[in-house]
Amino acid sequence: MKIHKGKLVVGDIEIETAVSVPTRECDRLHTIAPQSQVIGEFLDWLQCERGLTLCDNDKHDRYYPARVSITDLLAEYFDIDESKVEDERRAILEAIRR
Repeated sequence: MKIHKGKLVVGDIEIETAVSVPTRECDRLHTIAPQSQVIGEFLDWLQCERGLTLCDNDKHDRYYPARVSITDLLAEYFDIDESKVEDERRAILEAIRR
């Protein structure tokens, strides 16, 4: 996804916009999407089909279910700043509305 020279380009679709919007983080997210999808599906399969749970441990080596979503784990692994992605998405929507 890119916005440049007044056009938003998503795949084969082009939308005229009033301004250019930088989408560095969204572009990075788009680039890693195929890898992220495969890893996410595998983690989901582990949880749903195999009944496995990701765990953390405390300082006494007691284990407890990890309280982090697959989405957050993938963002951390691929070094994607989710708040920047959201800001860019909002800027894109604003540019389309103008």
